[in-house]
Amino acid sequence: MTTPVDFVDQVLALPGFKNSLSSAAVLTLRQELDMLDDGPSVAPVNWNFALMCASALTAYERESASEAVLRVAQSCLLAGDSTTSEQKAAALLLLQREGNVRAAELAGKKRIIDLTDLHGAPPELRLDASARVSELTIESSDSSFVLNSFQKDFWDRAQDSGWLSISAPTSAGKSFIVRTWIKECLTRNPDAKIVYLAPTRALIEEVSTGLRAEIGPDFTVQTLPWNLQHSDAPSASVFVFTQERLHIHLTSIGDFSPDLVFVDEAQNIGSSSRGILMSQVISECASRNKVAQIIFASPLSDNPEILIQSVTGNQPGQHITGESVTVTQNLIYVNQIPRKPRQYSLRNRYRGEEHLLGSLELPDVPLQGQKLPRLAHALGGDGGNLIYANRPSDSESYAREIYNLLGPEAEGHSEELADLSEFIRETVHENYLLASYVRRGVAFHYGDIPLSLKLRIEEQFKKGNIKYLACTSTLLEGVNLPCRNIFIRNPKKGSKNDMTLSDFWNLAGRAGRWGAEFQGNIFCIDTDKSGAWKNIPTDRVRMPISISAKSVLDAPSAIVNYIEHGAPKTGPSTEFRPEVESTLSFITAESIRGRSVADIPGLDLMAGASKDLDSKVTEMLEGIAVDHEVVARHFGVSPLSMERLRVAIAEADLSTIQLTDPRADDALDSFRDALAVVDEHLGGPFGNGQYRLMIANLLINWMRGRPLRTIIENKAQYRRDNNLDVNYPTLIREVLAQVEKIARFEAPKYLSCYSDILKSEATRRGTEVPDLMEDIRLMLELGVTRRTDMSLIANGLSRASAIHLGLLFTTPDLDETAVLDLLLTHNFEVESLPSFVRKEVRALVERLRDGTSAR
Repeated sequence: MTTPVDFVDQVLALPGFKNSLSSAAVLTLRQELDMLDDGPSVAPVNWNFALMCASALTAYERESASEAVLRVAQSCLLAGDSTTSEQKAAALLLLQREGNVRAAELAGKKRIIDLTDLHGAPPELRLDASARVSELTIESSDSSFVLNSFQKDFWDRAQDSGWLSISAPTSAGKSFIVRTWIKECLTRNPDAKIVYLAPTRALIEEVSTGLRAEIGPDFTVQTLPWNLQHSDAPSASVFVFTQERLHIHLTSIGDFSPDLVFVDEAQNIGSSSRGILMSQVISECASRNKVAQIIFASPLSDNPEILIQSVTGNQPGQHITGESVTVTQNLIYVNQIPRKPRQYSLRNRYRGEEHLLGSLELPDVPLQGQKLPRLAHALGGDGGNLIYANRPSDSESYAREIYNLLGPEAEGHSEELADLSEFIRETVHENYLLASYVRRGVAFHYGDIPLSLKLRIEEQFKKGNIKYLACTSTLLEGVNLPCRNIFIRNPKKGSKNDMTLSDFWNLAGRAGRWGAEFQGNIFCIDTDKSGAWKNIPTDRVRMPISISAKSVLDAPSAIVNYIEHGAPKTGPSTEFRPEVESTLSFITAESIRGRSVADIPGLDLMAGASKDLDSKVTEMLEGIAVDHEVVARHFGVSPLSMERLRVAIAEADLSTIQLTDPRADDALDSFRDALAVVDEHLGGPFGNGQYRLMIANLLINWMRGRPLRTIIENKAQYRRDNNLDVNYPTLIREVLAQVEKIARFEAPKYLSCYSDILKSEATRRGTEVPDLMEDIRLMLELGVTRRTDMSLIANGLSRASAIHLGLLFTTPDLDETAVLDLLLTHNFEVESLPSFVRKEVRALVERLRDGTSAR
């Protein structure tokens, strides 16, 4: 008996169909890459036979079948006079049969075919497509949608699944169906609390904007874990947080109990300490609401079920692997032709074979580091080009090379790019080269760039104003930035680690903008050059998901050994890995909440090992006098390190070691001394001597609301005063990295713990602690001190705009509602403000009046 898998393989192996698929891929690529010299002729496509085979494959939900159907349909539509109107109509019906509404609409938008005239297609195909569209149509509470098979499967399973793990290609439509489900949940239960767990701070704004537009003005969205609103204000319905922000929210609001938790980019549960924190917040949410729905979403993976293993209770767990392909992706090898240093051959790797597309000749021989950007410039065409860079400095170098290749004539009269250039000079520095590059439609993008600037770069890239974007592995961390072409050579994840094949295909998933193009291209440079690639991509592989907490706990002796050694601070130069400290912090918090390690969902640990760890943690806690709620609040810090800090300050004069207001004259000494104590007992990358003083100075200037350009210029002046060279590109990257990694991440983690232990000790002594202790994490996260400025940022304005507006709003403690009232009533057009501030305010006011703005 032939199984569905056997049938799909048999159809794909038919010589006539296999040859037609290969020829179709080559022909559509040559049509797009018209700058290539002609390659060898290819066998003609038997369109009737190809359409018949593709029609047979539409009955099977398998990635290889879906890709073949889409390949045939789009190639037929793009074949011009080589295909008849009847064949094009049949191709369009194939797209409808697959539920690929966007691709069908694109064909109509490009005037390839009249979407209303399908009479030329066979009647049985029209009837079958109509029936399939009916099957893929859902009725939500207020609308109806035609979905693809993955989206329909998700919708059906979500109705009765407590825990659901979904895995699908990048362009499968996960974002749309999840937003639709969130809206449906709120419509069914207006009092529901929903958490959207975003992988990075950079994605929070994009996600929250999309959700506000989707759910409408009746429900509010919150993106900060702190309450900056008056007590009688309505509570939010949707909370878009990173795991760090969700942890703060959970520990601050003991009765917060979400009904739905959606975990985006769930494969990051294997990302070291941040992955362990993800496990912790999911466990806490599940324990607070036993019937909460937990949904994990990850790129196409080979083991999505690992995220729902050992789920207990009445909520069943299910997993879905989405096989729908919505955009075809072409893997293209680009290599120098032997003994012809200016000429490159392009070969399409498709279904295990390579097919020559043609050759390209560059104007001159590229020097070291020029090959990747020069090929991107030569092949990039009309834009939508991502150039992958291993390091931030590489991204700047690639952008500079393309900027020079484009020349002054590329500087058009785009008002939006002119505004972006001004914004960069105002908010970062006048010598930041990005300000010049964007005028020619070129930009770079890496993790340490300020969020407000990254969002503007991404917006202009999506609009097509920025045509070349050199970027680092931030694209692997959930940034939703689809493109037309990706150019890549010797890829690393970070500056040192070779990129795995699964990470490569996750990155490659950005190629092809669903609804904007029929296909996307991944150009792999120097695949035949020795040492250029550790893992040459051939056929698509699926990402294996691992769980960091489970990886540590599967060898419990590491935790036991760590505790027996006093659970010291961890770091690059210490004996123990940070993951061990984070896991101990996690299971200690579980113990404080009265839960066993065996109760943690998704870990599936051996009963004996769990019992031994529980006993060891209980024994450790008996020797810790620090308030156990403080211990549970500070993830990633060793409980025994906290106890050592408590002992160290037990006899100290608290007035000499407590943190002062960052605006105080003695703030620099206060923070320098605190960092010294933190470094000795808790950990952190705060160094010693002059470096620690520099970090303390950075922290207080950041919290005082000093603009980045001022912080950068102060550092430049310090170097000049000490007869040191000032290299602005390097200096700016250093400052941006210190702000993101230390001021906004490491310093809040450790200084908030330090403050809590001081506060606990002060309470024991019956003395008071300044209110600053409550706000240190918030001040460092946002880079401002006054509540008014925090409220401006909480309402969606950038830090740069909040600083300018704060000079107009002299009242220091306005909550969000009071700030909104001022924004709606004040005439900012008469104020002396940078244009980007006025535009931000106008956009916010428009959203308020449209009813799509919220916290």
